[in-house]
Amino acid sequence: MAQETTLFANIVEKYFSPIVKKIIEKINGKTTEEVYFYNQMLTTEYSPSLNWGSAEINTSIVSADVVAMDSPLPLKKRDTYSKASGRIPKLGMSLSLKESDIKTLQAMQRNTSIPESEIASKLLNDVPRTIKGIEMRKEYLFQQALSTGVMLVEDNTNQGTGIRVDFGYDDDNKLTSEIPWSTPATAVPIDDINRVLDKVSEDGASISTIMMSKKYFDYMRNTKQAQTLYANSINLNVNSTGSNLFRPQKQAFIDAIEGEFGIKLIVVDTSLKIEKNGVRTSVKPWEQANVLFLYDNVVGRVVWSDAVEASNPVAGVMYEAGTQGTLISKYSETNPYREFTDGQAFALPVIDSPSDIYMLTADKTTSI
Repeated sequence: MAQETTLFANIVEKYFSPIVKKIIEKINGKTTEEVYFYNQMLTTEYSPSLNWGSAEINTSIVSADVVAMDSPLPLKKRDTYSKASGRIPKLGMSLSLKESDIKTLQAMQRNTSIPESEIASKLLNDVPRTIKGIEMRKEYLFQQALSTGVMLVEDNTNQGTGIRVDFGYDDDNKLTSEIPWSTPATAVPIDDINRVLDKVSEDGASISTIMMSKKYFDYMRNTKQAQTLYANSINLNVNSTGSNLFRPQKQAFIDAIEGEFGIKLIVVDTSLKIEKNGVRTSVKPWEQANVLFLYDNVVGRVVWSDAVEASNPVAGVMYEAGTQGTLISKYSETNPYREFTDGQAFALPVIDSPSDIYMLTADKTTSI
């Protein structure tokens, strides 16, 4: 169906822009409840040509929910992969109000006792969901990329098409644990960390930050090695059997690790909502067993470009711009009537200097 002006143009014109600005302020950290690591650990780079690249990055492959350039929102499932060859993908989502929702809003308009702001809140309720959905997608891709070296939106959590990018982490910089951390009674995580840092020193490299999942951070806290390190940090004399050791509190143990190694420790415990076929599930984008050793707190860029409609708007569609090229649109369609809120952005988190990143997989044993 052709896109037409929203049935509530006067309300949208009055409230659309303030709502978008308010959500962007939250995302930028002024009053936010969410923590987006990609905003903290990536710079931004504008690409007018939709190309991205790095001397150390391999070819990208399209696979599941990041929409191809000429595709509608959302694109239906494909079972095959196709090469994207360094083109920035389009992230997008589309939400709509059905005829029954529209009739409810029209009835509210006729009721003079209902404030216009309440009607606007219901009409524009999908705007923050759309903006946050795009931000969450960037965060999902970033955490997945950083924790594995490969960005892959899998078909079992998404619909549409997606993207796969291999950032080329150096195999020589990938180590495994002596004993899986998931068996805290025998695991030696401090030895594992020291082995990685010894490798870093041998390579003449440096590390400023360690990132790990909360799950494996908790496994580490349960080990005798970690509890001994903490005990030493608070000058607790450990008895011969170690029976006076105990699991340290989260922040106290972070402080002990940072004091021991002189490296910042970040614990990741992000859960994001993914919707497929109307079913929402919670997923953790960070590869839980992977411990990353980073050369800097800033590890790459969000490469972005403008949406096509930013410079070529469709007649009748109302637009508001977000950050990093995000474009939110409001319009209606007939037969049947539906009110749409669309969000789109050409954006890709890119990991730079992958050969300077070290990875410890803490659920496998070292091969001999």
